Amino acid sequence: MKSAKTALAPIDEAKWGFAVVENSLWEGVPAFLREFNEQLENAIDYRLPVEAVPVRFTSWMGGDRDGNPNVTAEITRHVLLLSRWKACDLFTAISRCFGLGTCR
Repeated sequence: MKSAKTALAPIDEAKWGFAVVENSLWEGVPAFLREFNEQLENAIDYRLPVEAVPVRFTSWMGGDRDGNPNVTAEITRHVLLLSRWKACDLFTAISRCFGLGTCR
């Protein structure tokens, strides 16, 4: 069990979670889905529909009010705004790649 001294503050926990999304999941999940789709096509001649959503993520970061007394409405609002900013940042980086031939 974490002590009060070692537990992350809700905003720090959210920032850590955003880093996991950006550094692991953002490229890893699409790579997995491309490989999964290729394996489906090779094994049973089936491709996932474009609108398929075989992987979904949810999070309680900044919203666990019943389990963490430090999570207030203001903390939830702050984390929500941070998550929107991070999503915009990631999608903006992708949009800059269109028409450039390569992107990284």
